[in-house]
Amino acid sequence: MCEHPTNCSNGDACRLVLRNRQTRMERFEYYCKAHLVARVCDLEDDDRLDVVDATLLSE
Repeated sequence: MCEHPTNCSNGDACRLVLRNRQTRMERFEYYCKAHLVARVCDLEDDDRLDVVDATLLSE
């Protein structure tokens, strides 16, 4: 379910909800826990998107 399947731990699936600061539209991205942490760190320098929520999805 991770958007990075080639080198993924394939652990628990997580959903990341992002909001565009200009349009206020939300989008969803799916990652394993490890890639979720990496993506959130990448977003710290992104002035276009806000992290709204990160949720562990039950399998």
